[in-house]
Amino acid sequence: MIKRVFLFFTGALVFISFLLFSYLVAKDVFGQFDFDTTVRLQYKVSDSLSTFFSYFSLLGSGEVTTIVLLVLVFFPGQIWQKILFLPAYFAIFAVGLLGKMYMSHPGPPFMFYHYELGFHFPSTYVQTGNSYPSGHSARTIFLSVILLMLIIKSGKLTPLKLLLIGFIFTFDLIMLVSRVYLGEHWTTDVIGGTLLGASAGLLGSLFLKQTITSSRR
Repeated sequence: MIKRVFLFFTGALVFISFLLFSYLVAKDVFGQFDFDTTVRLQYKVSDSLSTFFSYFSLLGSGEVTTIVLLVLVFFPGQIWQKILFLPAYFAIFAVGLLGKMYMSHPGPPFMFYHYELGFHFPSTYVQTGNSYPSGHSARTIFLSVILLMLIIKSGKLTPLKLLLIGFIFTFDLIMLVSRVYLGEHWTTDVIGGTLLGASAGLLGSLFLKQTITSSRR
């Protein structure tokens, strides 16, 4: 059984890692790494996948992830207790916006841009000129952590649940890779977003754990 204290300290540790990593990114420690990674990824991945990645990236937008989370929250069973982990999700928006406002880390130049759709969600038009951390990555990982916790706490792991876990990890991998491949973010943006989303998800799971525990009594 996953203890709440373990979730708290793990979430806090991941958040501290996010802060330390953000400091290194702000000092431009990984500048060459970011450039080289983007060049290599776009060289190795076929251009024919640009359209697929473009459509797939829409699933990580703020509008879509918020709808998915609200459906999860208002799914029958202990609704008001599940609402308690919503602040952790919206904290991602606040921290991400602060990072993009006050941390000088411009995104990839236009020559790396591979997004092929003419459609953009409204949240895409909020631009500060900086790209750290990746909001798509943070929101996707947050939802994944919550879903994984739901699966883990729902009882014995069946083949269907293992298949679902595999799907979640595959979804995450494609989403994270798409942000770099499309030239929307540097690799460090994605890593930072992943750390931010994971920490928020783990801390938000404190309330999820309480909900499941209380329903068993």
